[in-house]
Amino acid sequence: EEFSYSFKTAFLHALSARGITSDYYVMDELALESDKDINEKISKFNPQVLMVMTQTEAERYNSNNFGGSSNISGGVFDIKIMLPESDKPVWRASLEAYGDNGIDVAVKKSVKKLIDQLTIDKLI
Repeated sequence: EEFSYSFKTAFLHALSARGITSDYYVMDELALESDKDINEKISKFNPQVLMVMTQTEAERYNSNNFGGSSNISGGVFDIKIMLPESDKPVWRASLEAYGDNGIDVAVKKSVKKLIDQLTIDKLI
């Protein structure tokens, strides 16, 4: 949850810096909002494309060695870009988000990696 909020904030800021208006919704099985509620918000926003990120792996390592200790957090995300009325992706990627010493590093690295790839692929 901490990664999701931090990633959302950093990613929306990076898109905004490129003149892209965007919004972010989190679908959670335990949330009080239904899928229908989220879909209504998406329809109201009226996006040109949808980006769907699904976490497929999560990892956290703590280790102590002669040089000190380290805390590595990370995960893998399946990312799809789709047109609003379709469930078929027009672009797809796997994003590995890892950071030494916690979530902040993982967020910065993963946002940069995703923005760089979207730029290379001429999507932004």
